[in-house]
Amino acid sequence: VCLVRAADEDEAMDRISRALASHGLGSTPLDRVVTICGHLDRPLFGMSHSAFERLRTMVGWVLHCGARVNGVLPYDVMRGPNVVGTLNCIALAHPIAHISTVSVFSHSGSEVTPPSVRHVALQSGYAASKLQAEQLVLQSGLAHVIIRPGTIGPSRGCGSVSCNDFVWHYAAHLLQHGTALRLDDERVPWPMYAVDILAAQIMRALLLPAPSILHFVSNDLDSVPIGTLLDAVEEKRGKSVKRVSADEWNAHLTDCSGPLRFLLPYFKHFPPSAPVTDLRTWQLLPLPEDCVSTATNLDHLAEKRTRLALQALGWIQTHMPQQS
Repeated sequence: VCLVRAADEDEAMDRISRALASHGLGSTPLDRVVTICGHLDRPLFGMSHSAFERLRTMVGWVLHCGARVNGVLPYDVMRGPNVVGTLNCIALAHPIAHISTVSVFSHSGSEVTPPSVRHVALQSGYAASKLQAEQLVLQSGLAHVIIRPGTIGPSRGCGSVSCNDFVWHYAAHLLQHGTALRLDDERVPWPMYAVDILAAQIMRALLLPAPSILHFVSNDLDSVPIGTLLDAVEEKRGKSVKRVSADEWNAHLTDCSGPLRFLLPYFKHFPPSAPVTDLRTWQLLPLPEDCVSTATNLDHLAEKRTRLALQALGWIQTHMPQQS
């Protein structure tokens, strides 16, 4: 059963089909999918009480990954889909798997215990809304699993990425403009977790005893170093990428009209680091054996990372609009 923002079931199924096709999954069978038209940010998903009760009888686990993701909008704008939407999922009164984010640790000073919602809201409306949603799940009394992904990397199958994510906006900008922020050490990896591996891990997490809190932040194969990404960009462009100072980078982005201009604050902590988690506090689900890097030496691992970066850049060139 899938909640979809649509006027009717035909439009809902069409949205699902187009979303799958946009990520190279157009052949996915949909005969077992039941669509429910609704809106995360409206009470009871915008349904009547009787329709909501029918929905309650149709589900077991509630896998809640619907959210508005935006790094610059304020909390008041994010509250509807991210907080009210979570309250609606809780109202179904079934075990809930809540997909949160490591962004709840934004600027906390401590990456072991998330800060207060009010503190986080001063830095990120998105992170504050996700933190409040977590707190609602924790206080619900329902069996639950809270999953905090970090940066989601490209699919190992086809290289598909989210065209709305910060890291891939940055990659698209590099491809088009050939200008990058200079770093002291380009060997620093960008922590990532491949989307197809993350999806499999989420399904495995549903089998764990509830309650649980899990972090899926990065693994060796999917965490591509910045230098590897830049090398792949140069290979795709056929010319070198210009590295510039922080002041030059800020001036460069200010002159651009693309979406990266509005994400300047993100570059104060660039590249992002994986949160340091207290292993006594958070459970970490080991990777399946077939997902663990089998690289026996650094050269082999570097080759795999380069292939992954090139695959993702090829997807970006095909699917992301040009930035000005």
